[in-house]
Parts: sequence; structure tokens; C-alpha cells
Amino acid sequence: MSRFHVFRVYGNRFVFLVLVVVTLFFSFSPGSVSPAFVVNNDKLAHFVVFFGLTFWLKFSFPGFLARKLFFIMVLLAASIEVFQYLFANREFSFFDFGAGGLGVFVYLVVLRICGWR
Repeated sequence: MSRFHVFRVYGNRFVFLVLVVVTLFFSFSPGSVSPAFVVNNDKLAHFVVFFGLTFWLKFSFPGFLARKLFFIMVLLAASIEVFQYLFANREFSFFDFGAGGLGVFVYLVVLRICGWR
């Protein structure tokens, strides 16, 4: 395995991990810490974030099948909502969870339509 291949694989995984940490930071921060465009477009932000995270997960682990991607990302979306309710003095929002799940689903549909695996 060449150095470039190792850097590419682990670099992509590192980027995915950083994106997850940033997502968790904004998920558990008070509303005032969130960027201004997120305040008025909360569901769109959930959709875009989970669409992008699913892209990076697939890019980081190309061998993962769609079922595994869907399960991991929907579990992350559900976990964020449950932990917000339990620990962050925020409320569980089924619509936030649904918007995140929809972002994952739409990415997987685009993946299938484009013929990528």
C-alpha cells in the first residue's frame, strides 16, 4: 500500500470524524451559538448536514453498502435528538430527526441513480 493511498484513506476518515465532532458541537450548543442562517432554516440545515455526512462516510468507507450507511447515519441522527433531550436542556424533535433521515435517504437515492456503489 502506497503512502498516498494510506493518507487518502485515513485522511478521509479523519475529515469525517472532524465533521461529526463539529456536528455534535452545534447539536449540543445553545441556539445562540448556531450560525445565523441555521436559526431560520433548521430543517434544511439538518437535511444538508446529514446529506454531507453520509457523503463523507461513503467516501471514507467505500466498501459500506447502502443499508449500513443508512443504519449508521439514522442511528447518529436519532442519538443526537435523544441526547439533546436528556443532557442539553433542549427538546427532542421528531422533525429534526426526520429531516436528517431524509438527507441520508436522498443521498442514497442519488447514489443509486448515478450508479455509484
